[in-house]
Amino acid sequence: SKTLSLLILLFAASSCSLIAPINSHYESANTIKKGQLEIGAVLKKDYFDKDNYDEANYNFGGSFGYGLGETVDLKFKYHRLNEFESMTEGDLIRVNFYSVSPKFMIIKDRMAIKLPFNFYQFHEEGQNELVT
Repeated sequence: SKTLSLLILLFAASSCSLIAPINSHYESANTIKKGQLEIGAVLKKDYFDKDNYDEANYNFGGSFGYGLGETVDLKFKYHRLNEFESMTEGDLIRVNFYSVSPKFMIIKDRMAIKLPFNFYQFHEEGQNELVT
């Protein structure tokens, strides 16, 4: 049917990204119950070179979600990558990642669609301005 085709197309389009997300995870199809909060935090250490453990990157972030209705929630996420070396020019950069994601339940406990709006903010070493 046309409705099913449209849903599949929307799901496929929302799953694609030109920039890999900094911190992604899988979620259930459930939404946050109306009026309830969901709060999360992350602190992690990434290694860019498996043979050189001095090249580590410490990241931190958090998320906040709120149930707008029985079938809709809204989540906000912030994630910070501390200084690491740019792969192209060798400069040290910091990256801030912001996300606002509404999620809509389509079939209770089985299917939902999440539409993230992501924003990356870069700060390069030696520059006082942010590049978005």
